[in-house]
Amino acid sequence: MDIVGSDVPWLVVRDFNSVLNAHETTGNASTISCDDFRATLTVCDLIKIETNGVFHTRIGRGRRGIVLSRLDRAVCSHSFLTSWSQIACVTLPRSHSDNHLLLVSCSTCISSGTQPFKFQGSGIGDIAMDVTKANEKVMLIQGMIGSEGFSDDLFRLETTTLAYLDIVRKQQEIFFKENSRVKWLAEDLSIIKEHVPSLFTIDENALILRVLSFDEVRSMIFAMDYHCWEIMGQDVVLAMQDVFHTGRVFSGLNSNFLVLISKIQNALFVY
Repeated sequence: MDIVGSDVPWLVVRDFNSVLNAHETTGNASTISCDDFRATLTVCDLIKIETNGVFHTRIGRGRRGIVLSRLDRAVCSHSFLTSWSQIACVTLPRSHSDNHLLLVSCSTCISSGTQPFKFQGSGIGDIAMDVTKANEKVMLIQGMIGSEGFSDDLFRLETTTLAYLDIVRKQQEIFFKENSRVKWLAEDLSIIKEHVPSLFTIDENALILRVLSFDEVRSMIFAMDYHCWEIMGQDVVLAMQDVFHTGRVFSGLNSNFLVLISKIQNALFVY
């Protein structure tokens, strides 16, 4: 689609694989590439959106070592710019990638100040704070890399901080999943209680769930087959009682072993 002369609001956010000026890279900037990039923005009538955060958005390797460049940016048309009261673009921490992601937010409301996120529920506030602090530390280190240049010490510090950021993000993900599971489980139970009639009284339910005694287990086993009870009886009772204590049935409880016992000594073949 041709955007030249179009009134359609356009927003382009990407890695343009080129810098606008030589100061946007620590490596060698191609004059032709910079001129072509600036000419493209002029012809398409696209406006640069000021990006807050880390200046260099990509870290790469050149012939002389590490090269920092500002390749990622957001540009928009005049119609897009006038469609919103507020437009903001910020860099996000670089994690498992050579590039910083860009986050563009647009609003038709004029904000009087920064509105913090409000988290509901026990525990989420601490986890969210850990993620926020880890993000801030990563951004600080990556900002130092951009302003002071790349070094082995900053590289090791960034690697350690990114590893910690991954850990707290994983904890946050697990917390959200667990909260979601508990919420759905509570809703399902409430629906079951509302629509499914109770088939047992409280006393009958307590009788069913109580732990079996030694004599009860022994009487059940003797009703079927009581061979070797003196050897394995105690283990059978403990296994049955563990089911009631923990609410879990171990996987081997219903396993069957079919053993062919030969009626002829020293048999060579079994048909």
